[in-house]
Amino acid sequence: MAAIDKGLALVSVADVMFFNPTTDDYIGEGLALTNSTLTQEVQTIEQRGGYLNALLFNIQHSKTVTVELESATFKMEYLAFQTGTPIISGLSGVYKFDECVTIQNGAGELQDTPVGNVYVRMPNGAVKTIIPTGKNIDIGEASFSGSLQVVYQYNAQVDQVTIDTKTQPLTVKAVMRVHVLSQDGIEGYIQIIIPRLKFNGSISLSLTSDAVSTFGIGGTAQEYADECGDSYYADVKYINTASTENIAVESIVASPNVLTFSLAGVHEATANVIGLRNAPYTNVTLNNTDLTFQSQADETATVTEEGLITGVQEGKTTVTVSYQGLQDIITVNVEA
Repeated sequence: MAAIDKGLALVSVADVMFFNPTTDDYIGEGLALTNSTLTQEVQTIEQRGGYLNALLFNIQHSKTVTVELESATFKMEYLAFQTGTPIISGLSGVYKFDECVTIQNGAGELQDTPVGNVYVRMPNGAVKTIIPTGKNIDIGEASFSGSLQVVYQYNAQVDQVTIDTKTQPLTVKAVMRVHVLSQDGIEGYIQIIIPRLKFNGSISLSLTSDAVSTFGIGGTAQEYADECGDSYYADVKYINTASTENIAVESIVASPNVLTFSLAGVHEATANVIGLRNAPYTNVTLNNTDLTFQSQADETATVTEEGLITGVQEGKTTVTVSYQGLQDIITVNVEA
């Protein structure tokens, strides 16, 4: 009985890198992303008619690819991507939450220089508003000594993202890596490359009391045209680190199949050999170093190990190309 093929499993989107789609500059990275999805949807129009309004045919006319990334870590870049604004570094006013200050004879010194008033929580629960002098405060009770909690605003070096009303979310090139596992360990990786991912501008900060909070970002793949004008949304590449998978070549085809040389002009050419595979795999261009070439008549035409065919004298011969038990014939005509 044949062994059961348990197949492979995709486990966790471990890394996502973001690049500028126009300059290909690296602009950010997401780590330890969990619950991430890549969804393809095809829009369909149904045509019904006849007896019982039966389905006659449907038209699939539109395709969308959406990406949702839920991160287990927080980065300011995620906010910047979704809002479309750069991260600004500089001095800005932030709030000090419940700093503990030692008061001696009604006076104390703060850790930072306040901007505006200082609010002091007294032992009886009342909050006093104090106008500071530099870092120093006086609560107006010379007989009091002890520790009090204060709240105030001060200037600090911060990274800031402003969610304004005008800027749009960024468009980036996204590269995701997914672990491919078998029962024996890591077999490889799948890389999903989306040349133009437009973030949807939806910011989701899940702030729960009983778990680590997460940050979600998402977007839609935009149509991307290559230099030949062909359009697509994404590439999925399987990197097989185990190097055990090899899609068999069923037959080989030398291109061109017939070579005609004139001794008065250019009379050499390198063979180009294509390996044909079963669907849905595309054909592959074989490396000439993996092939063997043999000329039937060296006095008419010679061939090197690299597949360079050279016409020698007028006549007709053939060159046999071999690859893993498969063969094809190139007809060579040499004219004076």
